[in-house]
Amino acid sequence: VAFPWSAGNHLTEVQLRKLDEYSDQMELSSKTLLKIDVQGYEDRVLRGAKQVLKRVDYVLVEISVAPFYEGQAQFDSIYSFLLQSGFAYVGNLEQLLSPLDGSILQLDALFARNGISAKDGSSAKDGVRMQA
Repeated sequence: VAFPWSAGNHLTEVQLRKLDEYSDQMELSSKTLLKIDVQGYEDRVLRGAKQVLKRVDYVLVEISVAPFYEGQAQFDSIYSFLLQSGFAYVGNLEQLLSPLDGSILQLDALFARNGISAKDGSSAKDGVRMQA
């Protein structure tokens, strides 16, 4: 275990709702970023946000490369889902390395809506720059 202090767990029940259930209540301006960091539940959050994804320009999602949580999605499935949803992978903002061997354990992957430049975060139509 790379982080032994995190091995313990306890059950906490929470009510789950889809982001799409709140879509009509959201006032999203242009160049909106959706950040997802939900400890192994990222794929389910994304599946419940199909309408919200149509209204955002960037998605920043913490993705585990190594298995941390039971049933968690890995990078390839998150990548495929966002690709099919009209986004392109543009890089990582941060990544967590294993203290044991230096391998990548988790990363904050940034995806931009197709048509927004991966090089500088600008849109071909409006020249807006993304600040990371």
